[in-house]
Amino acid sequence: MKELLLVLLWNTVYTVFSQSISPFTSNVTVTVGNDAVLVCQTSNIDYASSTISWNRGDSLIAFRDELIDTGNGRYTLDLNTPNRYTMRITGATMEDQSKWSCKVHGAGNAGDELWFTVIPMVSVRTTQYNTAENGSSSTQLYCDYTLNPLDLLTSDISPKPVVSIDWKRDSSLLVRKTVRTSVSYLSPFLDKYTFVDQSSSLSIANVTFEDEGVYTCLVAVSIPEWSTVTDSATTRLDVNVMTTAGVVTERIITNAQGERVTQAKPTTRPRSGVVVDDGSAATHISAIWGLVACLSQIAFVLSLY
Repeated sequence: MKELLLVLLWNTVYTVFSQSISPFTSNVTVTVGNDAVLVCQTSNIDYASSTISWNRGDSLIAFRDELIDTGNGRYTLDLNTPNRYTMRITGATMEDQSKWSCKVHGAGNAGDELWFTVIPMVSVRTTQYNTAENGSSSTQLYCDYTLNPLDLLTSDISPKPVVSIDWKRDSSLLVRKTVRTSVSYLSPFLDKYTFVDQSSSLSIANVTFEDEGVYTCLVAVSIPEWSTVTDSATTRLDVNVMTTAGVVTERIITNAQGERVTQAKPTTRPRSGVVVDDGSAATHISAIWGLVACLSQIAFVLSLY
């Protein structure tokens, strides 16, 4: 009898202390809106009677074989595969981003943690081409962006995300500002380049032919200590030459050899109220005076008869 009790006690102790959870091999990262699977590899654990759990930060998500927090219907506890205590997340949101832990509590404590990172999305858009007149006081290059989730900057997620907006020409940074912290980059070009009010668009002052070229609007969304995601779009600025009549007849461009040359533009209809003298008026007047002189001579000859 004594031996039987010792065997039973040994089996119980062995079972409790042999319960184990394998270390996670890597952290998990997904883009917002995508699905994720967190797999906890176990050994000798009865999910119905043990004290195993899934935690998101300090929040209890699952205990034993029961889902405590459904994540608004997006969390699923999958126990269909032997030795796997699996948490499935559908349509990941920024609120899911945290340290997740799989643990066995009590005697024979075991467990491990992983970082689950959800990367937000940003989409940048600009106009493809822009034109300006040489000598203009200023011109604007449009840029805007969309965040996913839309309430990224106003949500309660922690740490707080920061959005920065850069305008570049080639490799040169012209201006930068951050949306949440309102910190501006101390650009050496502030007399030339500025942001248009509270927007992401760029204002270029005192336009010259040297301003012609390709510009890039780049937006970066950073979550300190977590991740950074970026997107960018380019736009081209052409600077036109204006005639005294106010009609664009040519422009300066850079050819394939890198040379700045004058390119003729197709003839366009003048703006209302603008008269373009291309020399034809003088030709018409000369012809009329010639006709008058000819008629005068005929009249003189007829008067002699």
